[in-house]
Amino acid sequence: MPRGDDLRLLPREVVDAATVQENGEVWWPLAHAKAAVNALADAGLVILGLDLREYDDEGRFFEIAWSDYTPTGPGDAEGGRQAAISALSRPDLFGNAVLITWQSR
Repeated sequence: MPRGDDLRLLPREVVDAATVQENGEVWWPLAHAKAAVNALADAGLVILGLDLREYDDEGRFFEIAWSDYTPTGPGDAEGGRQAAISALSRPDLFGNAVLITWQSR
C-alpha cells in the first residue's frame, strides 16, 4: 500500500499534482501519470499497478484495474516502471486520473 511518506522522495511538481486520499491511496491526473511513474521508479519504489479512474463533477468515479506487476527481485523498480509506462501507452486508455499502487521501501 502506498504511503504518503514516500511522496517526500519525489520532485515537488510531482507531489503537487498528487491527491492523497484519507485511506492512503494516491492518484494523479492522467496528464501527470507518466511523470509520477518515472519519479516513483527513480526513487527506487516498485510500481505494482495502475487503476484508471474517470471522475465526475461531484467527485464520484468509475475505476478499472489497468495494469499489474509482480516483483521478482533485483531490478523491480525498473520492471514496474516499464510495465506501467507500457500500460499508459495503450491505445484504449481512458479516464482522467490514475491511481498508482507501489511497494514502499
